[in-house]
Amino acid sequence: MHRLNPRYRYRLASYLLRTGQQQQGLLELEEALMADHASHAQFIEHYPEAAAMPQAIHLLGLYAP
Repeated sequence: MHRLNPRYRYRLASYLLRTGQQQQGLLELEEALMADHASHAQFIEHYPEAAAMPQAIHLLGLYAP
């Protein structure tokens, strides 16, 4: 299986969350955070609503360096 660049995983997560596919979106967010936590600002910039999602906030804190 091809491994996605974290930048693309963040974008995919935002699209999935926007379309109501919360479980898959959170899984992609978690993968992106594990690979490159520092780039999460781009995720929030693309999908600011995530900053109000308890599950996303939890993941952001869980994988913080």
